[in-house]
This record gives sequence, structure tokens and C-alpha cells, in this order.
Amino acid sequence: MNYVEELEEELEQLNNRLKKISRFLGSISFRIIPHKQKVLLMVQESHMINYKNILISRLEYLKEDPSNATVFNNFKFNTETKSKNKDDYENS
Repeated sequence: MNYVEELEEELEQLNNRLKKISRFLGSISFRIIPHKQKVLLMVQESHMINYKNILISRLEYLKEDPSNATVFNNFKFNTETKSKNKDDYENS
């Protein structure tokens, strides 16, 4: 899978999550949850929309000139890495 395909897959997954959160925000269940949770979910949806727009812009840029993706195709973004905890950062 090349980099553009990975971004397209990421965008598809994000779209699916956005549909779910948007459906929930319009549901009866949303009306009965605590106010703070409502606000946090609305902020989350807003950030997801912004992230979606960034992914779309990146894909458009990469597709207008495929050579833009060359450097990314040689880098494996989907490999798992061990996340650092706070102590790891303080000791580096």
C-alpha cells in the first residue's frame, strides 16, 4: 500500500467515525447526557471535521503531482512504535 492509499484509508475510517458521532449528536441519547460531555463531544466532532479537511487537502496536493508522494512512499507510517511515557521524555 502506498502513502496515498494509506491516507485514503485513513480518510475513509475518519468519515465512518464522523458519521457515528454526528448521528449520536442528533440522537435523543445526546440530549440526556451531562452538559460537559455534550460540549466535549461537539468539540471532538469539530476537530474531526478539521482533520478530515486537512486529509482531503493533503490528498489533493499529492494527487495533482504524484512525485509529491515519492518521499512518503519510502517511509512506513503504519508500523507500530512503542509509545514513550513521561519518564522517557525527561530522560532523553
